[in-house]
Amino acid sequence: SNSWAFCEVIGDSYVGGIAGESGTIKNCYATGSVEGNDCVGGMSGQNGGTIADSYANVHVVGHGEYNGGLVGWNPSGIDRCYATGKVDAVYPPSGGLVGATHIDPEQWKPCWAKNSYYDMNTTGRYREGNDENGYPKTTAEMMTKATFTTWDFQNVWWMIPGKTYPLLRPVKY
Repeated sequence: SNSWAFCEVIGDSYVGGIAGESGTIKNCYATGSVEGNDCVGGMSGQNGGTIADSYANVHVVGHGEYNGGLVGWNPSGIDRCYATGKVDAVYPPSGGLVGATHIDPEQWKPCWAKNSYYDMNTTGRYREGNDENGYPKTTAEMMTKATFTTWDFQNVWWMIPGKTYPLLRPVKY
């Protein structure tokens, strides 16, 4: 929680800018680059908890499967997050926000990525938007406050419309 990383990560599988395999991540951001084989993400290689109110501007390079701008493999939940970094992936599935989701009622709870977006221009990815993989938006839409209707711009986020993506406010202790 309340963390950031400027990363240059090179690994095998399950690599990310904040964590390889994560539990709960909240109020975090990552910038830089992450490279690996399978399950490579700008924030986390595999999301094992909930990622909320966080973002990644990370160049993701995946040489295998399940690579995404925020999370490589998402068998859990994402809420109020976004990704803007380029996603270079050799094999599908890959995505601007999430590389792949996994729904297996015997092993995992249903996965979701609600209220979450990725910049389809800067990530170089487009997949029809849904509550599992996030919603693609243009750069102009990503810099418009109206895109983020459920986000808390009083306490958590701030932005200069037309000039910045949403940014996290400093944490008050």
